[in-house]
Amino acid sequence: MSSYPTHRVRLGLTAVAAASLLAACGGSDSSSSTSSSTTSGSPAPTSSAYTAGTLLVSRSAYDASFTVSGQLPYNATPTTTNAAPVTAVAPGTFPNVFTNDANDGNFGVTSKVYLDQWSPAATSASQTVNITAAAAALATPEAFATSFASKSELGMNVSLNKQSVTFMGYNTTPNQIDISNSNTPGVVDTTNTDIATPTYRSVAQLDFATGKLSFTHTNAYPGNNGRAAILAGGLYYMVGNAGNSGKTPSRRPRNWTC
Repeated sequence: MSSYPTHRVRLGLTAVAAASLLAACGGSDSSSSTSSSTTSGSPAPTSSAYTAGTLLVSRSAYDASFTVSGQLPYNATPTTTNAAPVTAVAPGTFPNVFTNDANDGNFGVTSKVYLDQWSPAATSASQTVNITAAAAALATPEAFATSFASKSELGMNVSLNKQSVTFMGYNTTPNQIDISNSNTPGVVDTTNTDIATPTYRSVAQLDFATGKLSFTHTNAYPGNNGRAAILAGGLYYMVGNAGNSGKTPSRRPRNWTC
């Protein structure tokens, strides 16, 4: 299994991160199809496990047992029905699997999301939470993953009221191909070269007081990814980018505010 840290945030203070983006502009996508959220309890630790002054690190781990083979969901001209399919490289195991990016510019594999808590001067994490597994164990199960090895998601932000932390990923399970450049269900760009199943982008929220996880899905960022989200006044302010064809999607979310 290959794993590496992606973003960090210090609990009880403002967000600090390596290569993370702080949300400065966001909004809702009320013109798009279903956006949903669940607030069911999860196996995540309770607030007693989260201490102000410690460091919370988001990371992902690739499933090294996963093998990619056959045809990839990539089409250089998706509106042309006779375009030649793209075949995965062999062997399709880690790390050679990532040489697929030479013939599939959208290549990526979804992977599990973890949060590690580190105490000051510690040499190892004091606790680790498998967010992907915790999401699947909710009373109403949720799918949540990130994309490996391109790490654009999982920038973490503590809410303005200091009661929760938020981060973004995809409403899908691990070991899915080319999700990070896929369309979203409500915003389909027929010129997008990524023809994987349209997938919602998701905001995950971990509540410090209750240890509960909740997930809110959005049609925003089709063809690309949401980078980060912050909760303020009951609203999520998100940052990210969209589009994967150089053209404007046929349907875009409205009511964005800055």
